[in-house]
Amino acid sequence: MAIPVLVVDASEQFGTLIRQTLEETGYYQVTLATSGAEAVKLSQSSEIRLAIVDFNLPDSPGPDIIRQLQATIDDLAVIAIPYSTDPDDPDIKDLAIDGLLTKPFYLPDLLKIVATALDLPDAPVSLAPSRPGPIRDEPVRPSKPLAPWLTDVDQAAQYLTRLFLDVSAIAAMLTQDLHLLAYAGELDQSQVQGITRLIAGYWTGKGARGALAKFINFPESDDDFMLYSTTVSGGIILSLIFTAKTSFSTIRRQSERFAKTLAQVDPSEPSTDNIESEDAP
Repeated sequence: MAIPVLVVDASEQFGTLIRQTLEETGYYQVTLATSGAEAVKLSQSSEIRLAIVDFNLPDSPGPDIIRQLQATIDDLAVIAIPYSTDPDDPDIKDLAIDGLLTKPFYLPDLLKIVATALDLPDAPVSLAPSRPGPIRDEPVRPSKPLAPWLTDVDQAAQYLTRLFLDVSAIAAMLTQDLHLLAYAGELDQSQVQGITRLIAGYWTGKGARGALAKFINFPESDDDFMLYSTTVSGGIILSLIFTAKTSFSTIRRQSERFAKTLAQVDPSEPSTDNIESEDAP
């Protein structure tokens, strides 16, 4: 039986990201609440084993909601999304919590934090997707060394553009350390430079830790977008930007297949097209 989880976050998009990430494992059933009052009401009528609570709620401080939930539900495991990750923050120190989650987060870290909070043995490596398909959170590990064409800027840009036509992203980027290697898509130069700096901030010096998912927005736009970054090989990072309305399962599936194709296939071979051949975008 799936473990019932309550996610309390004012951002329905961020809550949906957590829900889809957890439910795709087949181990969790997630209910979303966008306010403290809604969370307390749901806790009175539902069985909940874990609550993931953002401190930044529209009606009540997150710590107060956590205390109310703990008073209502015996043995409730709690993961907090605090204003700050400082362990000396009094809002954190005074709470009985089982884990901390930051924004943005690495997808493998989310599953590990949840499994640890629930004291689930082997959960970080044994969680399986609830439906078939190459859904991966770990770094892509190519079966052969880095393809020489990936180090050729012109060739990398041409092939990135070819593959970009087969995904529903609005932009695709290849970066290495602080440098942009190739780009395809609809963003202007300043937007590309900003995302390049953002990607470098999370990946430089961190090593290959899996996929990074983050909601982003641009100053001149009222729309939100999802940035998804994952390793290809040799320190090269693939980043795709999707509209926020794109389902997270599609985002992750297309991104991981894109990265796998980049790492393993010779662009001169005719069979390298159609990343998403068996799935609708």
